[in-house]
Amino acid sequence: MSTTERLEPGMTIRTNYGREEYTILEVTRGCTCPSFRDSMNMKNPPPRPPHLHLVCYVTGDPKKTKRWLNGFDEATLRSLEKTYCGKKTELDYDYITITGQDGNVQLSLF
Repeated sequence: MSTTERLEPGMTIRTNYGREEYTILEVTRGCTCPSFRDSMNMKNPPPRPPHLHLVCYVTGDPKKTKRWLNGFDEATLRSLEKTYCGKKTELDYDYITITGQDGNVQLSLF
């Protein structure tokens, strides 16, 4: 699976494990931070492949309370690790679906 659309502030997305639609506020690209589990269990945890960190809010929330979505591959919009998010009974990957945009989207050329 590969996506040709880059995530940008103002776009709306959903995850596979929730019903909420999120509006993206910030996108951090190219991060190689270690997994949370590795950082807790290792003195010098290895870096992960480049990935995204997103700061979002639930679309329609007047307070725009920040939520974070971390560790997603930009090419596939799939999580780097399997999780139990969304009350899954078995470990599986999470993914993001682009649902549209909320107002103007600032696009980048590079």
